[in-house]
Amino acid sequence: MKRLPALLLVVTASVLGWAQAPDCVSLTQQALQISGVDQQIDVTAQMLSSDDYLREIAADKPDGGDFIAVFKPIVQKDFNGAVLKKDLMRKVVARCKPQQMQEAIAELQSPFVAHMLQLEAARYAPEGQEKLKKYMRIVSIAPPPDSQVSSADAFDDKVGLTDLTVDYMLTITRGVLAGGGAPEEVISQLESRRKQMKAQLQPTAQASILVTYTGVSKSDLAKYGDELTSGPLKWYYDKVHESMLEVLAEHAQAIGKDLKSTMMAQKN
Repeated sequence: MKRLPALLLVVTASVLGWAQAPDCVSLTQQALQISGVDQQIDVTAQMLSSDDYLREIAADKPDGGDFIAVFKPIVQKDFNGAVLKKDLMRKVVARCKPQQMQEAIAELQSPFVAHMLQLEAARYAPEGQEKLKKYMRIVSIAPPPDSQVSSADAFDDKVGLTDLTVDYMLTITRGVLAGGGAPEEVISQLESRRKQMKAQLQPTAQASILVTYTGVSKSDLAKYGDELTSGPLKWYYDKVHESMLEVLAEHAQAIGKDLKSTMMAQKN
């Protein structure tokens, strides 16, 4: 019987330990907010349902106006920012390891990384988006110095900004086609467009980097690239990107299914 109190102490200590263990839900929510991922999702969702973007993807369609009228409400429903954030959080929580998430949050809150995140947050504000558009018009006439371009390209190569954007775009396109019932051979051919898409998107990524990190030295930009691709931040962003690809695939398939059912209903 003397062993019972000792056993109770062990059990009690274990229960208290579980109770005091960091909550992956709150940690993930905190990380997604601090890192600006939630803000990025809101901006992306707004962009995908914007009239300018929809006109761009409908430009080669003879019935472009009718297509936009059908497509826009579907995108607004299936690519709703609040729902995307909720689904992303659920998937990141499933991949969460409390200690590593805490370490990632500590890195995100460090003075150097926090400053870079503030610069990124400004890019997603309406003023930042207008600034980027204006800069794109300027560089089309007067390209930036080679030293700035090489610094931006090195950061892009290190972090993989363009590659990630291509991944997301291909995932969305595959999902829409799959949801709409496109043949598998058509979907599988999309991968062959990767190099072409990357070449098309690199100038935009380059401009975004130059505008976002204006005033940041070449050495600090390289340092930031190292921070993002090593240690706790690499673990965190890898989990976010894995989860984001799954979320985009699911929602894109929903768009394809809704678009197919709407078009079929209109024909009947």
